[in-house]
Amino acid sequence: MNFPEILKMKKTQLIKLAVEKAKNFGYADFNPEFFGSINAKTNGKQVLVSFRKKINFTPLFRKPAISSVVVCFDKESPDNPSMTTSWGKGFESPKAPKGLVELIKKELGIKEISEDDFWTIKEELFRYKVEILNDSSEDWFDLNKLTGKISERSHAHLAPNPFSNDNFKEIK
Repeated sequence: MNFPEILKMKKTQLIKLAVEKAKNFGYADFNPEFFGSINAKTNGKQVLVSFRKKINFTPLFRKPAISSVVVCFDKESPDNPSMTTSWGKGFESPKAPKGLVELIKKELGIKEISEDDFWTIKEELFRYKVEILNDSSEDWFDLNKLTGKISERSHAHLAPNPFSNDNFKEIK
């Protein structure tokens, strides 16, 4: 398939193509249903299809699942896309207990998880380690299992990538 054909594809077609390529990379269990956020964008030289989990929960004594995948189709070699994944084992992860997510939202004083936020919750013996990431900030804190209270809270504003001026536009 040539790059102009890839550029003409709609988002749903690109997702199918990216899933096929992910399976060709050896991830036979790859399923877009594992991810809560799927985006496709292009700058005319590359087409990126990204899959991200809104909440990636890791229970006690388990390895984390892969929380994000990006398949990149490049104008120079459209038949040989590249694939990047976050560190983890497999794609399917258990759902975070609903009560836990509700408790975190209550402690943060929010009603809903923002469209731009991605949560990582790792269960430890006496606490949950929580990280909330979006394009402009990162928050991380501990949630005590016994008290349900937040401690060790930190926040960072993320600077825009100075090397990223490729002007990607979303594909619908």
